Amino acid sequence: MSIETYAAIMNALYIGLFFLSVFSGIVLTWDRIRKNTLRFWWIFPCSIFYVVSALLSTFTAYIAYDDPSDPNFRRYENWGLQDFVLNDIKTFIIWLLIGGALYFVFERNACRRFIKVGCIALLAFLAVLSAVVILLSITKLS
Repeated sequence: MSIETYAAIMNALYIGLFFLSVFSGIVLTWDRIRKNTLRFWWIFPCSIFYVVSALLSTFTAYIAYDDPSDPNFRRYENWGLQDFVLNDIKTFIIWLLIGGALYFVFERNACRRFIKVGCIALLAFLAVLSAVVILLSITKLS
């Protein structure tokens, strides 16, 4: 897989996730207007910010990695496909941790903190494990 193909696929995925997050936010806002309770409202702004930051990160790296006239060229110079994948995984893990922190801030039930921390640790472990599997599969393909 080339860097151009990877960047095009990821940008299309992020744009689709953005529209899905906005649509879900609209549906939940409409549900809240109808006087139903809204739990976990912070997930939708968090997911929108994740998608926008991941899209900008991938797009900026894609534009700058082979263009010496770009101001960000020195940062992304000599980037390969593995660097793009690691950048996306890093962004995902950072926003996963931000989402976990927001969960602890906005959740009022404090009696099950141990289970919550365990679930977040399990999600982080699965994210890292999937990143390793993706990197191994990419290195075997190229």
